[in-house]
Amino acid sequence: MHKIGVVTLEKENSQAIHQLLNESNYIAVKISDKSQIKDLDGIILDVGKDNCFSQVCEWLIHCQIAPQVFIWVILPNINIREINMYLHLGMNGCMLEENETNELPLMLKNTFSRIFSGYPEEEKKKREGIVLNDTNMCAVINGGKEIPLTRSEYQILQILYKQKGSTVSYQTIYETLWNKQANDDLYRVANLIFHLRKKLGMQGEQYIQTVRTKGYRLIG
Repeated sequence: MHKIGVVTLEKENSQAIHQLLNESNYIAVKISDKSQIKDLDGIILDVGKDNCFSQVCEWLIHCQIAPQVFIWVILPNINIREINMYLHLGMNGCMLEENETNELPLMLKNTFSRIFSGYPEEEKKKREGIVLNDTNMCAVINGGKEIPLTRSEYQILQILYKQKGSTVSYQTIYETLWNKQANDDLYRVANLIFHLRKKLGMQGEQYIQTVRTKGYRLIG
């Protein structure tokens, strides 16, 4: 599942864009800092007013450090001179705000279906496995639908994800989650893993392995 950042310029909120992206099976990420763009597949600059030309240019220039990230701009109206400048600075496409509901999902779908279908096999493998969405505490497996998790389930998956491929001990998980030393409560870790695997379905056991007497290891 592709991760799309949303930058809101001079607009109260971009909840509609986030909802539209989620309904179209993309992971929507609210972007407030330019350092966040490196881990994205694409970024949407949602322009709310006519006086955002310089801000849009600044974002487009900054995005040049991450050439793999596609950039789309949602505009309040058409200004040919500004659009030409945006294209020179690296914009991949634009649309009017009034048409975003119909055009945005199609524009994203067409871009990713053409580009990523041509990726070499090793690049496709990078997009397999488990992907975490910090925005709404969901997990995505192999580009499927988002799986909503409780806060504790998401936190334990984060702990394993940060040390993917390595065994994380029962004690480390417990002390990280509950911020206290583990005594006779380690069963709470096993109970949480049980519910997490159940939510992840058949692949839960595959990706979250039990390392007997030691802890758990995430391999996806």
